[in-house]
Amino acid sequence: MYRASQTAKASLELFHFQTNTSLQFPLNLSVICVGKPNDQKPPDIDISGLPDSDVVSRIHAQIWVNGDEYHITDLGSSNGTYVNGAKLQPQVFFPLHPGDRISFGQGDKITFMFRVQQHSASATKNPTPNFAPTKITAPITSKEDEDQVILASKLIGLGLGRVFKL
Repeated sequence: MYRASQTAKASLELFHFQTNTSLQFPLNLSVICVGKPNDQKPPDIDISGLPDSDVVSRIHAQIWVNGDEYHITDLGSSNGTYVNGAKLQPQVFFPLHPGDRISFGQGDKITFMFRVQQHSASATKNPTPNFAPTKITAPITSKEDEDQVILASKLIGLGLGRVFKL
């Protein structure tokens, strides 16, 4: 794997809409594998603990980091990878920009916003540790509650200047 520069002043993350949690990218990698644990190679970003992760393949997608350029590729997953609603062709690099919406599988069950967080020089000395996703403390108990969470997530996306398909 390629190694990214340790002097970077930005951290990358996937913000999970359904649980309002952020998954941090490993700082030392420029090729990040996203998926679920497997016998071949554990993913760099493990999304097996998230709701509806059954639609995610064990080796689902890779995100490539080269300076301030980012690309994503679907690795031949069963249920596909989508960026801003467009299905990616397997093994084809697709440009990724901060604010883009990434979905693993159809129907927005596992949906993230790709974010770049800028840090001051002092903040990079003590980076935030990479924690596993946290659980929602108030469970969603009805379809109406779930619909409200999804709508709120979409409105947040609109507020950030990106128009997502509703």
